[in-house]
Amino acid sequence: MRRGIDMLAMRLGAMIGHGLDELTLTTNGMRLAEYAPMLATAGVRRINVSLDTLDPAAFRHITRVGDIDVALGGIAAARAAGIAVKINMVALAGLNEDQLLPMLNYCAASGCDLTLIETMPLGEVESDRSDHYIPLHHFIAPLREAHALYPVDKRTGGPAHYFAIEDSPVTLGLITPLSDNFCATCNRIRLTVEGRVYMCLGQDDHVDLRAALRGAGDVDGLIDLALAGKPRAHDFHIERKSTPAVARHMSATGG
Repeated sequence: MRRGIDMLAMRLGAMIGHGLDELTLTTNGMRLAEYAPMLATAGVRRINVSLDTLDPAAFRHITRVGDIDVALGGIAAARAAGIAVKINMVALAGLNEDQLLPMLNYCAASGCDLTLIETMPLGEVESDRSDHYIPLHHFIAPLREAHALYPVDKRTGGPAHYFAIEDSPVTLGLITPLSDNFCATCNRIRLTVEGRVYMCLGQDDHVDLRAALRGAGDVDGLIDLALAGKPRAHDFHIERKSTPAVARHMSATGG
């Protein structure tokens, strides 16, 4: 979607080992088959692909425009390019509860890991998220009936807790912003394409890094201010019907 993504990836990738630990990407996979070789050349070694279901009709309903075959082709291309792939699957009551075990089997067959995420009240959408919210401990009940889960000592800088799955090569991650809040250990700030640094997905407080860069402002001071201003918790209340915590969508904030 971004013009010049190859140049951006190459310039960022050149910083790996020089102040940058790693370069990763979260994508819906619609252009992944085209760009996977370039991403691998740029130094991307792992990516996240948002994939909530393997059912073609459900996939089109959830994404509104997506083609499941294109996404799966992109994942295959990334794996062929030597990029590790983790599937991000948002748990959606009434939409994909029957897809967890098929997704696990797909991940095992394709060499991917799997992370499950509780849906969050971000941005205005057609359906009320409270209609589709399901705590992950309910969503994974069929998995626990079929396989034992064992906690593993793995960290990727994000909020997920990781588990090994009995009789499966897949590492399972669980992200629970609502049922098991992790705000106390969150270490993330997010830079948008407009140059705004948000300290929390569920808050609107931000600093304007672009204005500081263009006006020769105190960039280091602004980043320090952002870090010091991280809120104690988000403002998600999905258990009751209400307006989203923030109007911007996740895609507008970035990973």
